[in-house]
Amino acid sequence: MGVSSCLRCHILINKHLAPSLRVEPGRVRSRWQAQACHAQMSLPFLSRLNDEHVVPSVKVLERQQETYALMRTAQDELLSTLAEELNIRPQATQVSKDGLSVYNTPDGSLSIALQVGTGEGVEWLVASTTALVKFGGGTIRINVFPDQTTSVPKLDVELFYFFGRINMYVNFVARTDLVLDDEYLTRYYKMKGSAGYSFHDLQLECMGDPEMSPFESRSIDMRVLTGQTSLFQGATATLDNVQKMTAYAKRAVALWLEFAKARDSAVTSSSQAEDLLRHDRGLYGFAWKDPDNEKVSALVGEGALREMLQLSTRDASILVN
Repeated sequence: MGVSSCLRCHILINKHLAPSLRVEPGRVRSRWQAQACHAQMSLPFLSRLNDEHVVPSVKVLERQQETYALMRTAQDELLSTLAEELNIRPQATQVSKDGLSVYNTPDGSLSIALQVGTGEGVEWLVASTTALVKFGGGTIRINVFPDQTTSVPKLDVELFYFFGRINMYVNFVARTDLVLDDEYLTRYYKMKGSAGYSFHDLQLECMGDPEMSPFESRSIDMRVLTGQTSLFQGATATLDNVQKMTAYAKRAVALWLEFAKARDSAVTSSSQAEDLLRHDRGLYGFAWKDPDNEKVSALVGEGALREMLQLSTRDASILVN
């Protein structure tokens, strides 16, 4: 899952540089800002990823503008819901004082913005946007890594629009071995929430929709990560299909939030917390295994790629003590 597959950067990246941030050709730069005041520390900071002063508008064809705008609106709503429900706060790093870093390619065709944060029960959140400025495409990706006080799965959400198609990747990434842990499989994938559906029900709905087709990575590492549980679908970007896909994403996020807040998701023993910690370290490491990282490096440079991977995986080198 990466740049080569329609440039849907699995490593969470998206870019834009406002005019005041533009750098010399061939250089990539992070954006440093003054420390945010308390009133700016929760919900508003994620909205900057959809601010045209931070991430540039992409040039979609006139006939695609309505569907693209609908997808972007849904992305705003997903970000706002997660930020509000989880009390997400921007996290200062060695790279950026407010957790927001921006990058661009020398020719301005690819823009990347990446925001990191923490919240209630959230060890690390990474929200990133990618704007294919000249080619009519863009994506936003959200990764929520829970902390070890809860057993709820890691949440991945991505909607990406390229060349008149919309693709969706939504996953509850297990923090245990689902082959051996039937209790976890039942709890988070088969159990219905208060709205009357389970994550598996959403999978079956997608599989039964003739307008949607499954999308699979060619990387064995990424297939291991996404193959068991994900909603990974593509469709022609008609208004109906965009509405359906964004609705699936919203329903999945609502279900995940319900699980995250449930009392029976709480970790009750130190041994369980230690098991989750070991598994979480492995999940963070998957971003480094993406074979498309090489293609991203060719676009933005090896140093910028390394920095983005460090940010997206909570690497110790970028943490502020």
